[in-house]
Amino acid sequence: MDCTFAWPYCEWFWTHDGGLGSTSFRFSGSDKCHPHCSLLVVFMIQKWFQKPWVWVVLVPLLVYVNSLGNGFTFDDHAIVEDNPSVLALDAAHVFSSPYWPNREHAGLYRPLTTLSLALNYAVHGFRPLGYHAVNVVLHVANSVLVFLLVGPLLRRPFAMWAALVFALHPIQTEAVNGIVGRAELLSAFWVLVACLLYVRSAVSRGGRLDGHYLMSLGASFLAMCSKENAVCLIGWLVVYDWVWVHRGRWPKGFAGFFKTGLPCYVPYLALIGLFLFIRTHVVGAILLPTPPAIFDTPLPHLAGLSRWLTVLAAAGVYFRLLVFPIWLSPDYSYGEIPIATSILDPAAWVPLGILLFVLGAVFTSLHRRQFLSGVLGLSFFAVAFAPVSNFVVIIGTILGERLLYLPMVGVALFVGSIASRRAFGAKPRALALAGVLLLGTMGVRTAARNADWHDDVTLFSAAIHDGNRSAKVYYNLGVGYRKQGRHPEALEAFEQLAQIKADDPDSWKYLGIAYAEQGLFARSLAAYARAVGLDSTRTDLWKRLGDVSVRQADWAGAEAAYAHVVSALPEDVDARYDLANACLQQGQTVLAIHHLEILLLKYDFDHQLATLLLSELYLETGRTTDARMLIQSATLRWPGDDRVKQLVAVGLHSGQ
Repeated sequence: MDCTFAWPYCEWFWTHDGGLGSTSFRFSGSDKCHPHCSLLVVFMIQKWFQKPWVWVVLVPLLVYVNSLGNGFTFDDHAIVEDNPSVLALDAAHVFSSPYWPNREHAGLYRPLTTLSLALNYAVHGFRPLGYHAVNVVLHVANSVLVFLLVGPLLRRPFAMWAALVFALHPIQTEAVNGIVGRAELLSAFWVLVACLLYVRSAVSRGGRLDGHYLMSLGASFLAMCSKENAVCLIGWLVVYDWVWVHRGRWPKGFAGFFKTGLPCYVPYLALIGLFLFIRTHVVGAILLPTPPAIFDTPLPHLAGLSRWLTVLAAAGVYFRLLVFPIWLSPDYSYGEIPIATSILDPAAWVPLGILLFVLGAVFTSLHRRQFLSGVLGLSFFAVAFAPVSNFVVIIGTILGERLLYLPMVGVALFVGSIASRRAFGAKPRALALAGVLLLGTMGVRTAARNADWHDDVTLFSAAIHDGNRSAKVYYNLGVGYRKQGRHPEALEAFEQLAQIKADDPDSWKYLGIAYAEQGLFARSLAAYARAVGLDSTRTDLWKRLGDVSVRQADWAGAEAAYAHVVSALPEDVDARYDLANACLQQGQTVLAIHHLEILLLKYDFDHQLATLLLSELYLETGRTTDARMLIQSATLRWPGDDRVKQLVAVGLHSGQ
C-alpha cells in the first residue's frame, strides 16, 4: 500500500512532537509507508489526546452536536426571521439601527451581533443549521479562550477542568441554543480576547504601549458592539491587576493606583464613552428609553424596599441555577419570580446571607494572600454579573440564564482553584474521579437540554414540565401550537395565560383569537369584552370585538365596537366601512350612507368596496344622479370588476 501522502505527516509529528515539543522520533529516507505506519498514527492520536486543549475543543463539540438540528425559537423569530437589518446585508443600516426591529423603546444596540446574523442569512437564508453551527463554534472558541486565560492562574491540568466547567455547565445552553444568544457568545469572545491581550501586553506589567494593548482596546470596542454588558471588561482588568498582579494591594496605595493603574484604564473608559455616545444617538438614551412592561419584568413597577428584595430573590434563583441546574427555563418573567415584600421573606434573606458569606470569605482570603485565584474567580463573576443583575441598573428582564454566560468564566476559575488546592484533602485519584463525574453529569444534562430547544413547543413544554408558570411561557407555547396547527392545545395554553395574567387585556385578546379559531364565537366575544373592559382605549381590541360580533350576527354590538374605533381613529377607513355595513344590517340606511360619504370624501376616495356599496345605496334611495357619477368613476377605475358591470347595467336601466 502506497502511503506517500500520509507519511510526511507522521514524520512531521514525531519530528516536532505534534508541533509543540522537541524531536523525539524520526524515520527518514523513504517516501513509502513504513510497516509500522498504522502504529504511528495510533501513537500520534494518543499524543494529541494528551494535550488539554484538545479535550477543551472536542468535548463541547460532542455535547452540543445535537443542537445543530434545532430550529428557530422564542426571540429568534423577531431578531432573525422578521428583522429587516438581518434580511438585508447593509452594514450602514445595521450600525444605525436598534437591535430589536421596530422596538426602539427596548433600548438595545448590538450592531456587531446583528451584522453576524446578517452574514448568516446571506449564506444560509432561513436554514437554522448554519446559525446553530456558528453558535457552537463560538462557544467552543470561548472555552479555549477560558483555558488560555486561566492557564497561568491554575496548576495544570486544572485549567482544562475549569474550561470544561465553563463549556459544559447546563446554564450555558440558552446562550448556545438560542440563535439570539449570539450576543452573549460574541460579547464573551471579544471580552476574553481583550483580557488575554491586556494580560500579555507590556502595559499590564508597567511597560510602554505595544501591539497587544492596542489590539485589546479594539477588541473591547467590538465586545461592546456585540452586547452592552461588555463594559464589565474594565472591571475585570482592574480586578486582575489588583488581586493577581499586586496581590491585593496597590503599590503606594491609592497614589500608586492613580499613578500607574488609572492611566492604563483611561483608554478603555474613553471607548465606553464613545460607545455610549453612539448608542444614545441610535436608541435615544444611555440606559432604557422607557421602563420595560410588567409582562417582561415587575422591577420598574415596584417601589422602595420591595424592588431590592425582589432583586435578591432573583439572585437566589441564579445561585440555584449555578449549583443545581436541573430545572431550566427560557423565561423567568411575570409570574415566575415572586415579589418579595419583607426582609423576613426567605426568598430574599437566604441569598443575602450567601452574598455576605462570600464577601467575607473573599476579603479574608485576600487579606491573607491565600487562594488568590479563587478570589479572582469570584471577583470576575461579581464584575461580569453586576451589569445584568438589576442591582446597578434596571434592565429589560428580571432574570435570564443566558445572562450568566460571561460570569461563568469566574465560576469556572473558582471551581478550578478549589480543585487545584485539592479541596477537603482529597487524593488526586479521588479528585479526578469527582471531576469526571461532575463534568459527565453536566454534559448529560446539557445534551438533554439541547433537545428541548428543537422548536417552540418542545422548549416551552419542557419549561412547564419543570415547573415554570410565567405568563410568557404559556403565551409562547400557545403561539408555537398555533404555528403547528394544533389549535386545541393552543387554546389550553392561552386559557392558562388568562388565568395567570387575568388583569392584562392582551391575555384575553389571545384567548379570544384561540376561541375564534375553534369556532367558539360566543366565548371569543366574551373574551374580547373582558379585554376592552380592562382597557377601553385599545382600538385593536374594539376592532376584534366588532369582527366577532359580525360572526355572531350581533349587528348592534358590531356597530358599538366599530363606533369606538372610528371615534378614536377617524382615518381608519376599514373600521368606518365595517361600521357603515353594521348600520345597514340594522336598517339604518341613512346612517350607513353618511359614514360611506365621509370615508370617500374625506379619507379614501379610491376605496373600492365603499364606492360600490354607496352606489348601490344611492340607487336604492333614488339618488340616481349621484349613483351615476360614482358608477362612471368606478367604470374608469375598475372596468373588469363584475360588480361594477352589474352596477352599470342597473344604472342604465334606472336612467331610462
